[in-house]
Amino acid sequence: MKIGLIIHSNTGHTLEVANDLKMKLAHNHEVTLLHVNSKNEEQSQKGFVELKDSPDINGFDYLVFGAPIHGFALSKTMATYLKQLQNKSHKNAFIFVTHFFPSPGLGGRQGLRQMIKYLTSKDIQIVNASIIPWTFGKRKAIKHLLSAFDIIEN
Repeated sequence: MKIGLIIHSNTGHTLEVANDLKMKLAHNHEVTLLHVNSKNEEQSQKGFVELKDSPDINGFDYLVFGAPIHGFALSKTMATYLKQLQNKSHKNAFIFVTHFFPSPGLGGRQGLRQMIKYLTSKDIQIVNASIIPWTFGKRKAIKHLLSAFDIIEN
């Protein structure tokens, strides 16, 4: 199966999770890690997003989207990318967000809701969603996320 791992990572935390996922999935699947980037991240965080990298998802059988939480919401770079995303066929996806706070109610849930809203409007069905806190419980949350991928491993 061809899996597209589409991420936006500003500090490297989301990229760390994506690399763990890629290592796990690459044992049985063809995995491509693609980055969503803006031309100027500082301006993007203020809402002035001009995408530099905008990956095409149409060559993949399965998708994984990951992004950080900025200011209690999905990063503006990822939100902009998802709004303009072009999908030509029904797909399934896993989604995850990374954030600083240990409580999912401090941005994590809001970010996932945003991703779900954008992706379902593009005929992408969400199979699983995870929040990775970066202060407490990071390793446990990543391990839980990795175990969720066992359903496509078999």
